[in-house]
Amino acid sequence: MKIISLDSSNKVLGQDPIHPHIGKTFRTTDNRMAWGCMIEDTIAVVSCVAFTKGIANSMNKIAEQSDSPDTAMFWTVYKTKEASQISELPTAVGAKALLEMVKHIDGTMPNINTFATLSPIPTLANKFNSEPEDIDTINDWLSQRKDPVARFHLRNGAKLYQVNRSADKSNLRMKQSYGMMVNYQYQL
Repeated sequence: MKIISLDSSNKVLGQDPIHPHIGKTFRTTDNRMAWGCMIEDTIAVVSCVAFTKGIANSMNKIAEQSDSPDTAMFWTVYKTKEASQISELPTAVGAKALLEMVKHIDGTMPNINTFATLSPIPTLANKFNSEPEDIDTINDWLSQRKDPVARFHLRNGAKLYQVNRSADKSNLRMKQSYGMMVNYQYQL
C-alpha cells in the first residue's frame, strides 16, 4: 500500500457514497486534503481529511479554517469503483488503508496529535422512529456494533468519542440519522 495525495481533478473524488453532495474542490482546499491508497497502481481507497483545532462535531466545523490545527478529522473513507479491478485486494482494505493514512499523517505532520472521525450513523433512523432524546441510548446501541460504520471503526480499534446532534443537515443525513453524526477517536 502506498499513500498519495489527491487533487480536486481526480475522478475518484466524485465516487463518495457517504457525502455524494460535496464537490471535489471542497475536499482539497483550505484546511482539507484527500488521500488515496494505491494498490497495484490503482487507487483502492480514498479518505478526505480536515485539519482542525480539536475534534470537530459537525460538517460546518470541517469547513472552518484553523490557524493552528492539531487534529486530523477523517470525514469520509470509501473504497473506489476501481478497487474491484485489483487482483490481490487485501481483506479489510478500507480499515488497513485508514490506519496507513493515520500513520502517514503522524509521520509527516508533527503538529497533528489527535486522529478522529466525523462519521455518519446510516442505520439510526431504521432503529429509532424519531431522534432519541437520550444520547446514552445511542452510545449503547453504537457500542453493540449494530450500525455498519460503528462496526467498521470499533473493529479497527477506534473508541467511541461522542455523538453529535445537528452535525449534518444534508437531506441524506437527515433521512438516515436525524442529522446526527458520531466521532470515533484513533490512538496510535
